[in-house]
Amino acid sequence: MAPTAKNTRSGVKGHVTRIINFIRAYQSTPMLERASSELTEQEKRLREKFEAFKTLTLQVQEDMVTEEATDQELQAEINYVAATEEEVSDAKVIMDYKQKECFYAAIDRRHSNSPAPGAPNTPATTATTRLPQRQIKNFKGDVLEWTQFWESFNAAIHGSSLTAVQKFDYLKEYLKGECKALFWGLEKARLLRRTVQTFRPN
Repeated sequence: MAPTAKNTRSGVKGHVTRIINFIRAYQSTPMLERASSELTEQEKRLREKFEAFKTLTLQVQEDMVTEEATDQELQAEINYVAATEEEVSDAKVIMDYKQKECFYAAIDRRHSNSPAPGAPNTPATTATTRLPQRQIKNFKGDVLEWTQFWESFNAAIHGSSLTAVQKFDYLKEYLKGECKALFWGLEKARLLRRTVQTFRPN
């Protein structure tokens, strides 16, 4: 028996999920040129697989109409597709942010390797701080839960000796849904301002 569109789509969805998990693993990974190349390749693969997923979805939904699927089955299909689209969208945001991070890291390295005139040649030292592990409930945008979330986050993270960048990285792990989307929007704005400042003539 030939595989149905739904079965074929399920296989494609498996590929999409594996690619997304690979991309998510880079959220807490410092970006290097090799990592940037790997993400570029994964972005291409994700785009191809998601296009195949969307094409198969049209066939699946046509089959469901032909077979007179129930309202519950149709709603489950809608939810399934919407969840997949959200996962792909989140992965694209991560890739966009991490590629920009790699770009700015390269700029920072270039500046750090160019000592100021008259500055003594002293070896550079890099201090790393491991982010503390805390149990903090995720914040999904409900204003009624904000105070509780911020108090726990402030006590565990914001009030610590971590750098601002480390605190910011830690915060994004606890933001979900629309709140997370807003956070990434702010990050994009920050990166844009930094680009302007970097290339602005003196």
